[in-house]
Amino acid sequence: MNAELGMIYESNLNKISHSLALGEAVRDRFPLDAVLELAGDRGAQLSSLLGNSLSFLIVNSTMKTAIEDTKPEPSKIELLPFALTNSKGKVYSKDY
Repeated sequence: MNAELGMIYESNLNKISHSLALGEAVRDRFPLDAVLELAGDRGAQLSSLLGNSLSFLIVNSTMKTAIEDTKPEPSKIELLPFALTNSKGKVYSKDY
């Protein structure tokens, strides 16, 4: 079973989730300690692309490098790091 994201866990991301969903730039408001929680993380395997109901393109560092290699227009993409946690708040990965 591939991992999927659950809710936006940190309240500091809740404040910008609408802007994220609309594709608006949020780099200046994105928290340095951003956290997203896995949904039903028991037995989940992380992959290069995480499925989510938020319509976010959530990728690991390998996929991030592949995207950067295409040299996208800086105004068209934001690469925003976060910690991925399990339902108990334990950090599962910082590779996204």
